[in-house]
Amino acid sequence: MSSRSRNGRFAVSAIGLGAVALVAMGAIAGLLLAPEPVETSVTGPSEAGSLPVTTQTFTDSRQVSFTPVEGQASTLNVTTTGRVTHFDCATGAHLASGSSPLTVDNRPILALATSIPPWRDLTPGTRGDDVRSLQEELARLGQPVDPSGVYGAATRTAVAALLSEAGQTRPDGSLPLSQVLWLPSPDVSIAQCEVGLGDQITGPLATTGAGVVGVRMTASTQGIVPGDRVARLGDLAASVDESGLVSDPAFLDALASAWWQFTPPAPVTLEYTLTSPIEVTVVPPAALFALTADRGCLVADGHPRPVQVVASQAGRTMVTFTDDSPSPSTVSLDTVHLAGCG
Repeated sequence: MSSRSRNGRFAVSAIGLGAVALVAMGAIAGLLLAPEPVETSVTGPSEAGSLPVTTQTFTDSRQVSFTPVEGQASTLNVTTTGRVTHFDCATGAHLASGSSPLTVDNRPILALATSIPPWRDLTPGTRGDDVRSLQEELARLGQPVDPSGVYGAATRTAVAALLSEAGQTRPDGSLPLSQVLWLPSPDVSIAQCEVGLGDQITGPLATTGAGVVGVRMTASTQGIVPGDRVARLGDLAASVDESGLVSDPAFLDALASAWWQFTPPAPVTLEYTLTSPIEVTVVPPAALFALTADRGCLVADGHPRPVQVVASQAGRTMVTFTDDSPSPSTVSLDTVHLAGCG
């Protein structure tokens, strides 16, 4: 090989080594001149870690067990006197509100379950809580009656219809006390008959069993979203009071038809849900930080905000904002260095 060729190769090598040295020196200088990194807690979350969020309505629906609540045994009485000409009475038999299980001197007696026991004759124009109680039961029985507390035309028509169905000839729509057999609940079970066909009425007609007067929730309410609640059976809903009791007669009727065909009544599982749905924001679980129980924080539209965790489902977390501000459009996932939201 000629000396000229060797010199040329040495020159190329020297140039290459010089270039590598310059790159290394530039990198070192860059490291010396670059500013130190600052934690996210100072700079805030990066926009690259932000995700859009959605809102939806939420009912906090869950399946809950309810246990039947039995009432006290009672006696059935009427104010009229006379001879029993018909009585649907037998041990274990059921008497239903709106029916006519009894005739006295061939006059039909109307069984009614009202929240206020009847104590006077009711005629068109009568006003009072006992009228409203009657109207509520008529409405439950399917009559087009508004519980106004005034015995008006609609109430008169509804009473006449029931009495006519019971067998009374040309009822005028009044409701004499002597034609009412008061029931303590819409459906009562007979424990013992006190009179029979042909007997003169001198005292109680029959003794009833305890009977179901409501259903009470047996599950714990810990962790549920606060708010008024209803129990649902298909399309039928009834309010649940603060003690967890459902006592709506129509709802209990539906339960009796669906479950309580045998005795004793067994617990039932019902849908337990908010009366009015709430709006929640759906966020990824990774967006939450500083969690304590159901409270925590997330960075919304670039600002830390306090939230309450409502529920988590299928990798999504539903929250409400406790600072009463509108729902954001984005949340950040870059929260690793953040300590809280104040």
